[in-house]
Amino acid sequence: MTDQGAVAWCEENIAGLEVSRHGLAGHHSSEDRPEELAAAINAWADRHRLARQ
Repeated sequence: MTDQGAVAWCEENIAGLEVSRHGLAGHHSSEDRPEELAAAINAWADRHRLARQ
């Protein structure tokens, strides 16, 4: 199964899963795309009305 195949399977089979795509990243995506990941996490927290510090 390719990475995209795994993502597609997860999207179809995991209830409540939210997927956002932010470009290519290597094995350590938090080091490759920190701004994009932080923005996605903050947006998720805002959508779910979770407090941020």
